[in-house]
Amino acid sequence: MKWVAPLLLLALAACQDRGASGAVTVEATATSSTTATAARPTETPTAVTASPGCGTSLPADLAAGKTAVRKLASGGRERSYRLHVPAQYNPAKPAPLVLNFHGRGSNGLEQEAYSGFVPLSDRDGFVLVSPDGIDNSWLLVAGADDIGFTRDLVGRLEQELCVDASRIFATGISNGGYMSSALACVAGDLIAAAAPVAGVSGPVGTCHGPVPILEFHGTEDKLVPFEGGPTVGGLPFAGVTTVMGRWAAFNGCEAKPTEESVSAHVKKVVYPGCKADTLHYVIDGGGHTWPGAVDVPRLGPVTKEISATELIWAFFKEHARK
Repeated sequence: MKWVAPLLLLALAACQDRGASGAVTVEATATSSTTATAARPTETPTAVTASPGCGTSLPADLAAGKTAVRKLASGGRERSYRLHVPAQYNPAKPAPLVLNFHGRGSNGLEQEAYSGFVPLSDRDGFVLVSPDGIDNSWLLVAGADDIGFTRDLVGRLEQELCVDASRIFATGISNGGYMSSALACVAGDLIAAAAPVAGVSGPVGTCHGPVPILEFHGTEDKLVPFEGGPTVGGLPFAGVTTVMGRWAAFNGCEAKPTEESVSAHVKKVVYPGCKADTLHYVIDGGGHTWPGAVDVPRLGPVTKEISATELIWAFFKEHARK
């Protein structure tokens, strides 16, 4: 439990506003995906780690192409999460699992809608989980073990579904970005790669080992400032360049990154020579937002020049845990 104090401090620096999704309304009951494009199955890596749920039927509350709201007892609390089973789910084919964490003040329903992962889940065949944090937050509530909850959640899904245990990934925005990068640190034995958006914590001394990480951040983020300084919660943030530099050092990269303009207002920053790929996208003029998502004016500008959702999934597909 040595990781609790440093991760709590890092999480407190995350957004205290609603998690970039308050304007989105989606039916909360089990829903069927209607926006998926033509199926394009994900290529299965040569080596997969099949979970115990492979070869079994789906539980009665689950169906391919639909989302269910479920409960799980963990750490003495009843926790909740949204689980989307992809339309092309095959109980004999281990599927990747994407954990999708909301920002502070938001919830799994809003994050599921805001991030837009459901159509990709149906298109490419990964299981999507959008959990709910205690008091709509992550790593902030005394006595709430969010890392343990994540492990319990993945453990349950591995028993019930056919999941590839070498392809379990974490992403999220703001406070959820801190959560996903915290998992990359202390649960590197579980998480194959992480992709935080508009909120990232650096590695601490108890990190498991090198983990691929992809980050997105707007230069005009007023809640978690790109250049560093007090966050909306009043606690210090070292700045994106500094934090990603720490990840680069932890992942064995060269100190000086390369930079590439990918569009008029987006720059890709890549650290070379890494044991685990380390890179981030800098959105010039971007706010505390998810690139490519719907506009949420109170959180600042949203770039439409890239899709964080597509880029995150492309990154995850390339990074099964070795």
